[in-house]
Amino acid sequence: MLAQFKLPLRQIPELDTIRFLSILLVVLHHQFFQSNVFLKWFHNHGWVGVDIFFCMSGFLITSILIKEKTSTGTIDLTSFWFRRMLRLWPSWLLTLGLSFLLVWALSGNNFPVRERLFTMWWHYFLHFGNYSYIFFGKIHTLFSHFWSLAVEEHFYLMWPLVIYFLRSRRAVLTAVFVLILGSWLFRLWHLSRGETGHILSFSTHTRIDELLMGCALAFYIERLRDLRPIEEVLMTLSMFALFWIGLVLCKDNPSSLFLNSVTYTLIGLGTILLLILALRGSRYGLRWFFRNPILSRLGILSYGVYLIHLHTNTVVFGVVNKLGLNLGEGLLSLINLIVPFFPAYFMYVFIDERFAKFRHRRSTASLSAKVGTV
Repeated sequence: MLAQFKLPLRQIPELDTIRFLSILLVVLHHQFFQSNVFLKWFHNHGWVGVDIFFCMSGFLITSILIKEKTSTGTIDLTSFWFRRMLRLWPSWLLTLGLSFLLVWALSGNNFPVRERLFTMWWHYFLHFGNYSYIFFGKIHTLFSHFWSLAVEEHFYLMWPLVIYFLRSRRAVLTAVFVLILGSWLFRLWHLSRGETGHILSFSTHTRIDELLMGCALAFYIERLRDLRPIEEVLMTLSMFALFWIGLVLCKDNPSSLFLNSVTYTLIGLGTILLLILALRGSRYGLRWFFRNPILSRLGILSYGVYLIHLHTNTVVFGVVNKLGLNLGEGLLSLINLIVPFFPAYFMYVFIDERFAKFRHRRSTASLSAKVGTV
């Protein structure tokens, strides 16, 4: 009985540890605390956790598609999209509904908020929350994080079609680099028109390049050998340099449109180096840390934590204010960091795992049928 409540150690634990670290960055970013240098840094730069998720998503999804196409000679698009729905939609629908109910309950007599809630909720249901946020403003903070899920859903819809219709590896990689270039050019175009902020950060067409960088890595990772010590040191230094330049020198740089436009490009490249270090580094380097079984298991909950953390923040802040507690920003931030892992754990056990079993049975049956006909 207790076995079903244990978090497993998955096939690539290094990536789950990166997920754990990324979700910590995002949760701390959304605390909006600036009482000390530590909290202020996370408030200003913790959004990079989403960028890391984007690259990993592109890498993992493309790896799955390559494996299927190698095994069967094609890609079952319907099956792929159905598996993605089973993986992401149950918990997403639960938290989307919870956002609706909480905003309705908390808005009281705030009729403008309620009007936005009832007229705009379907934007988020149809995965256009990112563009809705850009052009119509956000409904409420509890809906604000769904923009990144919309970007990923657009990617899941379009990218398998590219691999399906472009038969050769060279054609697919050419498409990858053309689309990466196009995403950067869109950012540069928006900046040249004086358009900054949400349209750069939340649009699918300006953020798709980080996902595509992960796609490119998936085509090359099997050709990469394990890193020698000096290579690992140089790659680690390069990774931190790319993150620092992107986060500090380029982001929102008013003096240079070019530097501003390559922020996400540099962060994407830094994430690619991070993934290579995690997958091809030595057991004495960063890879040793990434294989930590506790962090890897906690990383499995990252999707649920991302979905629910703004809701738990709202509850924690409400309880603290109601009781008149003076906890200080440091302690309150720590509480907000820990609390979302509990509902995320139950979402994983009672929703994600149950749908995962059905998804696995369907995927196995589908693959067996295809192999049998080849």
